[in-house]
Amino acid sequence: MTYTINEVIDQLVVSNNKSSDIKEKILLLINTNDSSSSNLWYINMLIVISGWLAVIPFFIFFHIAGFLNNAQMSLFTGFILICLTVIIHYFNKKILFVNHLNLALNYTGQIVLFNGIALYTNGLKIPSICLLLIQIVLSIIYNEKILRFICVIIATISMILILYSFKLFQDIHIIIFLLSLTVTLIWTFEKKILLNKYLVDLYKPFSYGFAISLLLVLIFSVLPEIDEFSRVKWLYSSFLLSIILILLEAHLLNNNKIKLSSMLSLLTFFSSLIICALFYKSPGIIGAFIILLISFNALDRLLTGISILFLTAFFIIFYYNLEISLLSKSISLMCSGLFLLFIRFIWLKYFYILKEEKIICVQK
Repeated sequence: MTYTINEVIDQLVVSNNKSSDIKEKILLLINTNDSSSSNLWYINMLIVISGWLAVIPFFIFFHIAGFLNNAQMSLFTGFILICLTVIIHYFNKKILFVNHLNLALNYTGQIVLFNGIALYTNGLKIPSICLLLIQIVLSIIYNEKILRFICVIIATISMILILYSFKLFQDIHIIIFLLSLTVTLIWTFEKKILLNKYLVDLYKPFSYGFAISLLLVLIFSVLPEIDEFSRVKWLYSSFLLSIILILLEAHLLNNNKIKLSSMLSLLTFFSSLIICALFYKSPGIIGAFIILLISFNALDRLLTGISILFLTAFFIIFYYNLEISLLSKSISLMCSGLFLLFIRFIWLKYFYILKEEKIICVQK
């Protein structure tokens, strides 16, 4: 008789009269420390790289054979490659080289198929919609974390291409809002997702995929070279992201049993509103703050590093694009530093008072 991990943990909880919180902690630990192979990491890396490099001859063959210039051949070849790689993945899941060669061939098929549809329709509208649908289908039937992670990013790029094709540039605010809301919900309700056997395999690739996709889309807000997106009113995205930031802070404060009417909560909301007001022309900074807050709450170092990297880049570009003199930029930078030092002083003073109150209560 075989047992699932959930059943074993349930038996441990019942037999030892422990709280169900232990089950959540064990499952979180199992999913956090998941390792698909016992090989050394650099050996795995070499195998992965060799698998992706092995697909280069296929590209060269398709180019020499003229498949990329013929719509019918591109459609047929791309469709066959995608179907073939899905079948191979279903029957082979153990050999690392084959897995990554198969994955690389899958994306080769997607590129060839996209090229064929674009040649056949003479546009980007239908190819972008087809690419979006392919990502949705593959993320369901192809049980591979790397593919599902990339599927989210490609699906986001497909939606941007759809907006570009239909000239709906102002609707990018909807994509930014949906991405930020999805990221917040996925990372906030991490425990509930990991306890669901149908969603546990989707958590890691989707959580990182949506976070990276949000930050990548926000890059358009700092690219004045693209005329279509330079005319977008980014104030709307900043407003929507500010609402999500405040709601996220309220949820985290409530989870930590801190009253929303307390001084700590009011200081948090006030600081966030000031930051959002100062950077209302750069939603990328606000979005990076959301990801940074999520990563701190989840204790995820990788996501923290990514968010800090994007936050620094967005801030540098924002400072560089300010349409004021160098003296004014220096003064604004100095004022920002003084304001942050002032906020730090208030926070430290409040925490010191709070700590003293706790010591007095314990002594009593």
